Amino acid sequence: MQRGIDQAFIMNIKFISVDLQKDFSAKGGTHYRVRPAVSFIKNVLLPYLEKRKIKVSEIVSDYRREYGRKDNDACIPGTWGYASEMPVKNKNSNVWIKCQNSPIWITKNIGDPMKRPGMPYQDPKAFSRWLNDAVGKPEDVDLVVLVGLTLDSLLGFIPSQLAASSGHPGIFQSCEKYPGSIQYSHLDSGSRAGMTPLG
Repeated sequence: MQRGIDQAFIMNIKFISVDLQKDFSAKGGTHYRVRPAVSFIKNVLLPYLEKRKIKVSEIVSDYRREYGRKDNDACIPGTWGYASEMPVKNKNSNVWIKCQNSPIWITKNIGDPMKRPGMPYQDPKAFSRWLNDAVGKPEDVDLVVLVGLTLDSLLGFIPSQLAASSGHPGIFQSCEKYPGSIQYSHLDSGSRAGMTPLG
């Protein structure tokens, strides 16, 4: 057992939080529902990482309708629902903002509450640069841990993009897919393995 613990400390593990915003995670949010994963992230995982001085990189969303998206109107910059649940003391200052489920989709003026966003466009190179700044180059990272709330609609796009754009190693994905259960899945180079429900 001790050997396993020692190995875990030797590994270079990085954490990325995806869409931990009040419109998803807080009562009154546009897409809020009770999710056990929120309590786990806020009351167990983040205090654990803070105690060990491990910072979390963050991806958030700007889902305004102004650029023509008709299926959503949430996480609007400058509003309560856009605010992150991630304490400043827990996260890196360089936050990536996306406008679609996939992180490579961005807009001009994204995240700026005072300016209208432009039309969405893909910029995988910019996302790869952010990723390398946030978690390090693939050869320097043993594991990337994704923390979020929904598997298919949100986190499902991130692992494949990590592998495709930067070639980062194994990804351990922590999220919730079904009410009342927390799902954990291990992904290797973007391919999904089995999931084990906990709780």
